[in-house]
Amino acid sequence: ILINLKILNQKKFFFFLENKLKKKPSDFDGWMLLARTCYISGYFQKAELYYNRALKYFPKNEIILYELAMLKKNTNKLISALSILETIYEINPRNLNSIVLKLEILKVMKNKKLLNVTIERLKKEKYLNENELITILEKVNLE
Repeated sequence: ILINLKILNQKKFFFFLENKLKKKPSDFDGWMLLARTCYISGYFQKAELYYNRALKYFPKNEIILYELAMLKKNTNKLISALSILETIYEINPRNLNSIVLKLEILKVMKNKKLLNVTIERLKKEKYLNENELITILEKVNLE
């Protein structure tokens, strides 16, 4: 019975937030709450749907894009995650979290060639100072 109540309450919560967002689609916090709740609850398709809907209203929002990339990574859609991370890089080449995530994904994929190309690009484009680059490479165990 507890599980049924939990599911029922979740459905009511989703329905409530969906209706709020229909009335006020520019509510960033509402989109994030809905997408994150779906993500945490294991409703990955719904979470992806809501992140993508949020992007219609906030197309260059690095937080939405990063969380969507994390979702893609965690659902093993690594190429898609990399594409989203590249979008973040184009918006803000100093977004350290997205750079770390990209390197981690490339490392998991064992794509040494693209990993090295990415590191060389980071060095060449000089958006990061030397200490930031060292810190990133240490985080990903690539120093």
